[in-house]
Amino acid sequence: MSTSTQPKTAASRREKWQICARRKRRDTAPVRVYVSINPRGEIAMNAAAFREIDEPASVTLMYEPTKRRIGVKFPVTADKNFFRVRRYGRGRRMRIVRAARLLKQFGIEIERTLIFTNAETVTFRGSPMLVLPLDEGIVSDRVSGKTR
Repeated sequence: MSTSTQPKTAASRREKWQICARRKRRDTAPVRVYVSINPRGEIAMNAAAFREIDEPASVTLMYEPTKRRIGVKFPVTADKNFFRVRRYGRGRRMRIVRAARLLKQFGIEIERTLIFTNAETVTFRGSPMLVLPLDEGIVSDRVSGKTR
């Protein structure tokens, strides 16, 4: 056994080292808007959804009872009621809004987390707003952080 601290060199010409190529990246697909709301009233949105409403520090929450739709809107002074947006999740790229007050005020019951994979963005009174139709949300199959 050699006690030399010198690194060994590949002096043999028979050794044919080959470089492993990285997998080619696909053309970047359009980033999907993702928004969810859980029974505690926490509205989570990915960075793409947050950009759709111009990345405000707080939002205005709205509800349309006839169509059972929640609106997450860029705030303006005339709205007067604002809900703070916080960073959330791994890497803190997601955003979360605590909206329990919205659920309580309008009597909205959410049994399981609802996911909105392509929430529509509309302009409401000059400000961008994400529209979340409660009847069209996909029910999450995750329970207590574990997959069934």
